[in-house]
Amino acid sequence: MRPLFRTTPTSSSIFKALTSISLQLSQIYNIPIESCTTMEQVCDQLVLIIFPQIPKNEYLLILLDSIDQLLADAYHCKWLPVRFPPNIKCIVSTLPSHGNIHDNLKVILNEKECPHLFINVPPFDANTVESVYDDWLKMKKRSLSDDQRLFIKKFMLEKKEILPLFMKLVFDIISIWHSYDPIDERILQLNKVDDCIRYLFQQLEVTHNSTLFKHAMCYMTTFRNGISQNELEDILSLDDDVLRSVFQHYIPPVRRIPGILWTRIKNDLEEYITEKEVDDVPVIHWYHRRFIEVANAFYISKLNSDERSTIFQNVVDFFNETWKGKNKPFKTDNQKLIAKYQLNNGEWETQGNSLATSQPLEFIDAEGRKQYNKRKLNEFPLFLGQLSGALAIPLAASEIFFNYAFMRTCSINKTVEFFLNLCVSL
Repeated sequence: MRPLFRTTPTSSSIFKALTSISLQLSQIYNIPIESCTTMEQVCDQLVLIIFPQIPKNEYLLILLDSIDQLLADAYHCKWLPVRFPPNIKCIVSTLPSHGNIHDNLKVILNEKECPHLFINVPPFDANTVESVYDDWLKMKKRSLSDDQRLFIKKFMLEKKEILPLFMKLVFDIISIWHSYDPIDERILQLNKVDDCIRYLFQQLEVTHNSTLFKHAMCYMTTFRNGISQNELEDILSLDDDVLRSVFQHYIPPVRRIPGILWTRIKNDLEEYITEKEVDDVPVIHWYHRRFIEVANAFYISKLNSDERSTIFQNVVDFFNETWKGKNKPFKTDNQKLIAKYQLNNGEWETQGNSLATSQPLEFIDAEGRKQYNKRKLNEFPLFLGQLSGALAIPLAASEIFFNYAFMRTCSINKTVEFFLNLCVSL
């Protein structure tokens, strides 16, 4: 049996995911295939050409985990073959109540006639959790003291329902314990997944710069389908609050945060974020929707009107290239910096700009090929619509509605969503 795992940044597009699977099967079994341009073509190629040519004495397992993480245009599930040859098995997993995926699968796979095809994954019991934790600790080459082990066992026994994500988050908390560490009694207050995520965020705020971490979570969550690493570093470098918190002891010659700061945060979040392709760009986003909802409630919802406006303004400034090639004035109330650099009214202009990535409407590569900036086309109007009318309307008029180049590029790319975003917001 050959298990086929294909996780790439393009996996969020079901067309690209199935194309990738087809290419890999073609290479494994030396099956010639043609390039497909539509979903119907790639599905027919899999079912009619590739599957029949896989040797009958070999077994193939295709595992499509968390298809709720796909883009919404895949939720109808009509791309999933209804029948497979006897030597090919396909396992699909999804959240039961997201995007009507489960209901669509019931119709496509005919649940009434084939109820055995649907398996509900129940919560864990405490004894199973203990066994799983032992295996995971061995894999990490870690161990717990007797007191710590007894504490966790009692903690789990008190839980009525232990979901897989809850079990994983609690393990991530205890796996970094040292034998000499006192047991954190706050863990007793963790009763559900959201509690664990908030606990994780609070711990990371202590580990990293609190302002930097909070603002990074805001930017990462407010983008609909994820943010690229370059975008996040560029926007954080336009964020005055972040710069004040990072540069407390000197004025940088270039107005940009050190890239290692976000890299450290990303490394601590690597098990909870995923990389996928959106608008032809690799982006990072939360792997599980509970992180999105908790981050929204824990950070974004707590912003006051001024803070919220500043966050969205920074994103608008990035896409609009407001400070491209310019030195942005910067104010501080840090008396040490004021005295050290003899600042007038605590204000200075950096010697260099933030070096943010250029955001034209289209890029031209070395071979002269044109590529449209779909990130700007899709995200810029969305964030512009979040500003106050006094700020948004003039910018929308000059940069979008009465900007021939922008409107023409949107027409070519058939991008109409920005009209709805702006019309609803303004």
